[in-house]
Amino acid sequence: LRVVLRDLEVGPSATFGIRQQVRITKTNGPSGLRGVTFGPDGRSYAVRVADHRIYRSVEKQLVPWVGRGGSGYVDGAPTV
Repeated sequence: LRVVLRDLEVGPSATFGIRQQVRITKTNGPSGLRGVTFGPDGRSYAVRVADHRIYRSVEKQLVPWVGRGGSGYVDGAPTV
């Protein structure tokens, strides 16, 4: 299964890493995506494992939604 998100572009607030990896091909769009889902509000959400972020579509642009761009747990220590 291949999903083509040709209407989405990398947003201005995206990290340099995702901007650098956008491929220019016959079908332009963001590269390195590992998963895509669609919310009840009609927005699409895309996952990039390379930079540990989830992006959401805002006015046909992918902008960082969650994630700090690095691996690891930063939400705090687990409760016992």
